[in-house]
Amino acid sequence: MNDKFLIIFILFLLIGCEIGAEFSITKYSQNKNIYFLVLGVSLYLAIPFLFWWMIEETRNITVYNTIWQAMNIVIVAIIGIIIFQDKLSVYQKIGIGLAILSSVLMFFN
Repeated sequence: MNDKFLIIFILFLLIGCEIGAEFSITKYSQNKNIYFLVLGVSLYLAIPFLFWWMIEETRNITVYNTIWQAMNIVIVAIIGIIIFQDKLSVYQKIGIGLAILSSVLMFFN
């Protein structure tokens, strides 16, 4: 598998696991369906293994961890706004914009 493709694949898995875990635990807090809690905890348990895999493949923790965390912030914010009707202040929206900018800037050498 192409190294860049593999790294992007791992990043998507990390982002998906963390977002899925956060979404599931939020749903559990709303309706107390144990399925959501078990799913959320299971997804969180997968993250250290995926993170280890990413470090093994990249040896560059700073760049890919920053991209992972920033994208998590952005996607969770979108889910929070659309699904959970979260309201954000202007400053909070600017913060999300800066997270997007940080992800973009991490791709430049």
